[in-house]
Amino acid sequence: MNHRSGRVRLLKLAGAGARDRTERRHHCRAQGAVPDRPVRCDARHALVAGAGPVLRHRRGAGRLDLVERRRDALRGRVRPVGKVWRHHAESSHPDQQRPLIFLEVARLIGGLIFGVGPALRRLLRVAKLRPVECRAVLQERLLQILERKSHWAWPWFAEGRVPLPRLRPHFQQEWAVYVRDFPQLLARVMGHSDTPQDARAMLAANIYEEQTGGISGSTSHPELFLRMMEGCGFSRSDFDEVELLPATKLYRMFLDEISGREPWVVGAAVLTIFVEGSVNERRELQKTSPDSDAEIEVAIRQHPLVRIHGVDPKFLELQRVHKKVEGGHRLDAWKMVLGHMTSALENRVVQMVEKALEHWLAYRDDVARACGIAR
Repeated sequence: MNHRSGRVRLLKLAGAGARDRTERRHHCRAQGAVPDRPVRCDARHALVAGAGPVLRHRRGAGRLDLVERRRDALRGRVRPVGKVWRHHAESSHPDQQRPLIFLEVARLIGGLIFGVGPALRRLLRVAKLRPVECRAVLQERLLQILERKSHWAWPWFAEGRVPLPRLRPHFQQEWAVYVRDFPQLLARVMGHSDTPQDARAMLAANIYEEQTGGISGSTSHPELFLRMMEGCGFSRSDFDEVELLPATKLYRMFLDEISGREPWVVGAAVLTIFVEGSVNERRELQKTSPDSDAEIEVAIRQHPLVRIHGVDPKFLELQRVHKKVEGGHRLDAWKMVLGHMTSALENRVVQMVEKALEHWLAYRDDVARACGIAR
């Protein structure tokens, strides 16, 4: 008997609840709220109408209505318009303000994100890329910078338009800005406390070859450069105290600063990607095997110093060594920079490599003027 009376009581409550919900829907529409689908009109809309809260006077009813109101607000099931929104925002009840404020902030953020144009949308698409795809995007950005590492005066050097004695300022500035001290610049990058062990190993191998020639079985690269200068008819004393040109000095100051500044990967990118790289970097990366000795000798004999100025090929050992070992160094450089790059540093690395290009072009302008080349 008790169980039956309990079921009857529940059925009556359910019927009353259905009638109450119907009344609330009509009241909701009458007050200007436009629901996407039939919804419940709760205490918030009653307050708009100037009536008291429509809450059940039973145990736990207030808490239940509060939970349901928050759920409806978060789902966006009710879209207040006109005065309704203002009344909700101005309501002194914190439980009525919080969900609406949340929706307003969410809509504001959405408008900022999707209203700033195609550039941000492209950035968001890049942010969703997998790590391998992100590395490919960064590599392409750096390669596009290297493809601009070409100076208007290069044909004068490559085609022999300038007599060899007038090229002395070109070789002096090249020696002083990075050839002489390149192992030292690499050592600064390696010496950072945050440089990873595998990156230190790659940098150490590069330093070992640059300073000793131990990998190629020759001697240090600065020494090979001075031997090439002797083959060109210059003396070693011409390179003892070189006065840097204004743009050359700025370029060298930039290299000193970037190699000693943290994070290490920025300096590594500038030195190993840009300084050691060339306009032909993309083509060099596409090689599947190193050049043979015969191919290297053919390239040496086509060098402007040999083909045009008549320098003995034996003095171009530096070019031979570069062709033998630089392929491995190039792959190590890209692996090191791309493998340790973070999304937070990508734009900074690109910016610094771009800045290195600007310094390099200005430095080459000064060299061209010093060699008597007019644009």
